[in-house]
Amino acid sequence: MKLKKEMKTHKLISPAKINLNLKVINFDKELKKHKLSSQVAIIKLHDVIEINQSNDLKVVYRDKNRKKK
Repeated sequence: MKLKKEMKTHKLISPAKINLNLKVINFDKELKKHKLSSQVAIIKLHDVIEINQSNDLKVVYRDKNRKKK
């Protein structure tokens, strides 16, 4: 009989935001990055990201709000 290892699930909350504007200030040649200025509005929505240990390389998308057909 094989014993199943209990896999740990990590849950992350990813808050939603709305970008009101975005402005490129300049480009830093040393860091090779743009300096940005932006305004955002945080809204009361979020995604829940679950990460499970697996031997497979795959991403599974589950929409809990989607109605089943």
